[in-house]
Amino acid sequence: MISFALLGHPANYDHLDHLLRQLRPDLAPEHTGTSAEGVAQLFELVPSYAEKATLHIAPNVNGKLIVCTFLPDRLTTPKQLTTAHHKTRDACQLAKELGAHIAGLGGFTSITMAGKLNTLSAELDIALTSGGSLTSALALAQIDSLLEKLKLKIKNQTVAILGASGEIGSACMNALAPRAHKVIAIARNKNKLDSVVSDLRNTFASTDSNDAYQADLIIAATSSAQPLLREDDLKRGAIVCDIGYPKTMVESESPRPDVLVFGGGLAESPLTFDLHLDTGLPSPRLMYGCFSETIALAMSNRFENFSDGETLITVERMEEILALAHSHGFKPAPLYRNDTLMTDEMIEKVIGN
Repeated sequence: MISFALLGHPANYDHLDHLLRQLRPDLAPEHTGTSAEGVAQLFELVPSYAEKATLHIAPNVNGKLIVCTFLPDRLTTPKQLTTAHHKTRDACQLAKELGAHIAGLGGFTSITMAGKLNTLSAELDIALTSGGSLTSALALAQIDSLLEKLKLKIKNQTVAILGASGEIGSACMNALAPRAHKVIAIARNKNKLDSVVSDLRNTFASTDSNDAYQADLIIAATSSAQPLLREDDLKRGAIVCDIGYPKTMVESESPRPDVLVFGGGLAESPLTFDLHLDTGLPSPRLMYGCFSETIALAMSNRFENFSDGETLITVERMEEILALAHSHGFKPAPLYRNDTLMTDEMIEKVIGN
């Protein structure tokens, strides 16, 4: 019996290909003659399923990873979006059947619910959380720590937030707008964007992702399945906190020494997580913020829709969940660029350049 479940999916086809080679090397395309398109289609025919491995966190706190069998970059038609919605719903139902009291919807699984997470929670009688509150809090804590290390003041920074009308983007925007010199809020839906920036000081709305290149600090929290920014085009000294899954930034083949690009919204865990799968994270002690929120809530016996994708995430809400996670040993992760831990020396070189 489990108390929590974590819902996820491969970030893209390359991630899926890596997972298949890890689990069933005999099914690699070169052995079966199946094209990449064929492999993706076969994967999408598989129902959402629970991994065999159980995550043992503490006495009576055990969980399962449930894989939702879709790829974000293939959700391009209403039919595909509807199919992904049903896969997420089925995964939540499976979590309930396995005994979970709460399920965390990672990556695009929360996006496929389109603001109906509370409705599904009531229907299935299981708590559901997107994990957006802790993800936002962790990203902001990572940024504050980095700026302090670089002896930079947020009040002097122009900040661009990609995905500013979304759950995580709006949370970061609301937290930083009173503190930053200027905020460029970027999102595709202009009407929604205008409504979330209307009461914020020094905040300017844009639907053009290229406007992010003006910023000193970029927070990428989009729901885009395709990259929107290129490291090669960043201005000198720029800092990018990429929270996106999949990533929002196309990184240079060789890291630029005059910019900082790191994965944001991650937690360092007191435990080593062995999911028997490549999670896309560089260390078994790292965990996505959305999953960390779910685990922290389960450890506290707080089976609630803490981040529901509908209610505005406030600074107070972020502080509450960050303190709860910290009480169980979770803390903001050190900065990684892909698999590389960014040392103080690497970080300080940015100022020198």
